[in-house]
Amino acid sequence: MTRILLYSDEPILAKGLESVLRQVEGFELLPTCGTVSNLMEQMSMGSPDLVLMDLTPEITFAVLSDMKHAMMHCKIVLWVNSISTELAFQAMGLGVRGILRKTLPTDLQVK
Repeated sequence: MTRILLYSDEPILAKGLESVLRQVEGFELLPTCGTVSNLMEQMSMGSPDLVLMDLTPEITFAVLSDMKHAMMHCKIVLWVNSISTELAFQAMGLGVRGILRKTLPTDLQVK
């Protein structure tokens, strides 16, 4: 069972992704977070295998670095509308394991 923690500051967006992921066998969703402080709290309590993060203004390189140090075994995937190549490489250097575009079909996002 893969434990997934979602972060987004857009509640309707988060609910849509939740509804897609809840239908996937083998995924367990932890409570969705709307703030970075809530995200850090949930990470320490829930031991997620994967954190799927909406790239919001609150997500900085310092936040990504802190998250990676706090949860070494946890994979971080950014969920973005768009991202520059430079920012993507910097994020990967901080331990981000993947980047998903929000415009991908849902079946590809689940894979």
